[in-house]
Amino acid sequence: MKHVFIYFKIILLIIIVSCVACDNPKKATDKRTSIFSNYLEEEFNLTIQQKKHYYVTVPKNGCQGAIESALNDLNQFVEPTENITFLIANKNAASKYLTKNWKIFLDRKDMLGILNLPISNVSIIETEDEKIKLIKSSSECNFMVVDEFIKMLKDTL
Repeated sequence: MKHVFIYFKIILLIIIVSCVACDNPKKATDKRTSIFSNYLEEEFNLTIQQKKHYYVTVPKNGCQGAIESALNDLNQFVEPTENITFLIANKNAASKYLTKNWKIFLDRKDMLGILNLPISNVSIIETEDEKIKLIKSSSECNFMVVDEFIKMLKDTL
């Protein structure tokens, strides 16, 4: 009987943890939106837009080879549109690799590097309805995220 009670407690604990975990994706998204929204407001006096928008983020630190290749590919294969904004902490990378008429905001304090968001190297933050919908980031020294972004843009535009 004692074992049944212990098993019951374990099962109850698993159910409670599962229910709490069910709510976490929405809470995590809301928290990410809040963090990113505050960053945009404080650093650039911007707000997350209602319509779909893509923020390409480039913190100062990261794999420079991947960053340079990704920015070069974006510049070469994508045309500037009003729904793409670059947030870049490295002024030299911006001026050297983004030669088209892009909407670029320079993160002079490199706040991107300390935000509590899963961004590294070149990341894509998709927003819509004033919320973050998706953050895609490569944690390795590659730019596959940018390749996927370029392909997706070509398919939709």
